[in-house]
Amino acid sequence: MGTADPLRPTLMTRLRASLGGERDARVLEALRQAGLGAYQEFILADQIRAQLAVDGVTIWTAPPGIGSHLLAAWSAEMLQRLGETVLNSVYAANPDTVGYVYPATFQQVWHWLSAVEGWLARAGEARGNPGYDISALVALPAGLTVGPVARDCPAEHRDAMLLAMTVLRQHAEVALHGLEVDAPADARHAVGTVRQMAGLAAATAEYVTGLRGAYDDARLHALIDDKVRVVLNLWFHIGQLASMPKLLGAYRVPAAARLLDAANYSGRAPVPPRAPAPLPPPRPAPQAASIPHTRPQPAGAEVRVFEGHGDGLVRFDLPKTPYTAVISHYGASPITVWSVTGTGSGMDLLVNKVGVYHGERPLNFVDVPSGLKISTSGTWRIVVRPLHAAPEWTSTATGAGAAVLRVAAGSVSGLTLVRFGHGGPGYVRVTAYGEYAESLVSGLGPFNHEVLLPESSFAIEIDTIGGWNLHRIRRY
Repeated sequence: MGTADPLRPTLMTRLRASLGGERDARVLEALRQAGLGAYQEFILADQIRAQLAVDGVTIWTAPPGIGSHLLAAWSAEMLQRLGETVLNSVYAANPDTVGYVYPATFQQVWHWLSAVEGWLARAGEARGNPGYDISALVALPAGLTVGPVARDCPAEHRDAMLLAMTVLRQHAEVALHGLEVDAPADARHAVGTVRQMAGLAAATAEYVTGLRGAYDDARLHALIDDKVRVVLNLWFHIGQLASMPKLLGAYRVPAAARLLDAANYSGRAPVPPRAPAPLPPPRPAPQAASIPHTRPQPAGAEVRVFEGHGDGLVRFDLPKTPYTAVISHYGASPITVWSVTGTGSGMDLLVNKVGVYHGERPLNFVDVPSGLKISTSGTWRIVVRPLHAAPEWTSTATGAGAAVLRVAAGSVSGLTLVRFGHGGPGYVRVTAYGEYAESLVSGLGPFNHEVLLPESSFAIEIDTIGGWNLHRIRRY
């Protein structure tokens, strides 16, 4: 029996897909076809590498145009390969609905395949121009947009994402080997840092693989999401650094990876990383606002209310003072809410739920979005408001679900010990925002933990379902 053509699904395939809530993947197949040039560009990059050896040049001493081409070609090829890997894996798991995919899969493959063209354009510009420097035009190394992996997702999508993690690891390790072989003596320390990143990513990936026996336990899904998201971004960074070593001088290991590193030794799970856009913009990436070191002032604050039904995109221009989004969803359908850049590319996944939802999430505490992208078939309401309008925490608070608490002036001084309680079995994350973001609690409930609240804290984020309480015990 022949293989079903995903571009021409049968009536029975369409009916089965509709019953399963799947989306037509024809646009993804078109993106797949359009991006096949990434493989040819990657082959050309390999030929350029080979010619470097003949000419007695290495990637460490090559002109910027060559490094720019190698980096852009590698990024384009990996995004194309990752998108195809996930798409083919989900097709193989559901042969009766080939040509249709789950909403989470559609969003993820769309992000990756639609970003290929941008990198191909950069590779074309760099090819043959020794003076072309991609790092002057694009914030590098660029991140990888990674949506939900297991949380509120079908098993087929989770398994496809884990397969993508393995594929990216294999290619990044090959690139890292090439970086090490040609590294000059004075670059050994920088290469050691990248090798350390690779070791962390590999160990974490193997840990996630070791959870296979309990993949269907929803209590582990947020943990899997956090770790896979960080690991994929680490491997993507490694491949770019290996293509253009000049980036190593200014490179710093992502904050999310440093938290992940600490988590592997302390038993605490990481704060989830932001999801930067993989598509290189035509101009330098906007600078992210730093976390305020002083308490935000309420003067001139503006509250904006957005309402809609079905998919939507809302835009706003936020000041540097902290803002939050109170998000409500009505009905039984799934809903995802992403913060987005000015070009509409995803930054951070704020909500990924099924059914009725109400919660408050930080907007610009770390990065500054230009809007929110809503995917749902239900009705929603979003209130964008300054942190001053959020509930105030002086010494005690109780609540349910996702919340942001504004820390009152004078409530935290010196060493402040607080107790966080949560009675449910679900995943819980509590983060304090001050001079930096610090994970206070992260893992599977129930919780009754005592933790230190940083003195600079101006806000506390609680991301969970079910009831919780946060009380100050004492100050030292």
